[in-house]
Amino acid sequence: MFSIHISTLFQDNSKKLAIKFPYNTNVIEFLRRHKCQWNSSQRIWLSNDIKSLPNLLEEAFPDQIVLSLDLRLRALSRLMLVRNYSQKTIRTYFSQIRMFFQWYHEGENKPFAYLDVPGRKISEYLEYSYFERNLNPSTLGNAIQALRFFWAEGLHKEFPQDIVLPKKVSQLPEILTKEDIILIVSKLPNPKHKLLILLTYSSGLRLSEIVTLKLKDLDIQREVIHIHMGKGKKDRLVPLSKKFYEVWTEFAEVILKEENPFLFPGLYPGSHLSPRTAQKIFENGRSLAGIQKKVSFHSLRHSFATHLLEAGTGIRHIQKLLGHSSVKTTERYARLSRKEILKVPSPLDL
Repeated sequence: MFSIHISTLFQDNSKKLAIKFPYNTNVIEFLRRHKCQWNSSQRIWLSNDIKSLPNLLEEAFPDQIVLSLDLRLRALSRLMLVRNYSQKTIRTYFSQIRMFFQWYHEGENKPFAYLDVPGRKISEYLEYSYFERNLNPSTLGNAIQALRFFWAEGLHKEFPQDIVLPKKVSQLPEILTKEDIILIVSKLPNPKHKLLILLTYSSGLRLSEIVTLKLKDLDIQREVIHIHMGKGKKDRLVPLSKKFYEVWTEFAEVILKEENPFLFPGLYPGSHLSPRTAQKIFENGRSLAGIQKKVSFHSLRHSFATHLLEAGTGIRHIQKLLGHSSVKTTERYARLSRKEILKVPSPLDL
């Protein structure tokens, strides 16, 4: 039984498919039919058809194909999309998988060496990541989930059973007061930036949701925002603050003239504001406001939930507004609520 090794390489300023195998007339005839070219100096066949030729080869020679790591991940991405994985999850998994193999190969590009990696190397990598790279348990958990998926779907091997997810660290996030948020907004000179912060806080949106928000998602008459395909591929409705209009009117005409479907346009026509730009806007406002708390853009969402709880909103209602699958995720805000804490007096006051 012979193997057909398929990888990619850069040649003549373009990415090409490289195919290598022991001499076989059937494979050669197949490649010639698909306009592949023989490179005598490198002794490989080359093709510009990176997208479809690997699939055609697998259909024609199902037991002989060996894909490089790059092409194996490309094939896995199709599988993950069919299973309805989000683009963010796919990027996270592939980033973790590539980092593991870069460590294993000591930075060298060995496209086929992933096929015989011993399972014990995963434990060594996790120890290295924890002690040398100082990765937190959450990131280590992402790495384990990604490698577990790759072992099962990419290598068709059993993942080492002694490797388990690390225990999560239960840390309470810092909460901004309403006065903090108003101060941050007041320090931002750009009305669009003011609206970005106010709308995120007042509706409890995730970063990915606010930057991709479209004008058509705003239901002005009903005073709600329709979030399409949020985390977990779920739609939901969230409140649209009445104070939205006060800032909106400052630049409504300008943004409508841009003919961009997004509420917060990006640099290019038809694009939306990048998540990193939104984070920088928040960081700039926090710095100008002189706020020393360890807060991030996501703290606006934490503050939304905590302030609603303190105002008497039910935990189940907050769960729906945030789009949490489990109420246990929402219940952590009870630990942040000053109102809940004050229900229990200090023993010194008894």
